[in-house]
Amino acid sequence: MRALLFCLILCSISCAKKTLNVEQNSTANSSLAQLAEDILGKENTEVANDSKTFTLVYQNKNETTQTVKYVVLDNLSKTVISKGSFKAGYIKWKTENSLEILDIPGIIPKDKTQADYIKIINLPVNKK
Repeated sequence: MRALLFCLILCSISCAKKTLNVEQNSTANSSLAQLAEDILGKENTEVANDSKTFTLVYQNKNETTQTVKYVVLDNLSKTVISKGSFKAGYIKWKTENSLEILDIPGIIPKDKTQADYIKIINLPVNKK
């Protein structure tokens, strides 16, 4: 009976420790998600860069959204390092520290192509 009680207590302690680590990690992730939601509202898409140092968060497009807002979050410092918006285009990671944005106006002049409206944004990188 004592051995059974001892095993039960031991299992409870080890499970509690694992739960605490998961809760701490999810608190860090939820604080980033909350930061993005405070700026952009709900219904966002999150895309981390390859090294997971930055997270790009942008509003989901719908019928009423003409301009899409975005923010780039530093996952370590939990801060916003870049924000902006674009119309009728896309945003994606180009490299580890840069974004490619297609920001098309309502009507493209005859002498321009879609490629003329692609912007590259280089993110500030902390040097160690």
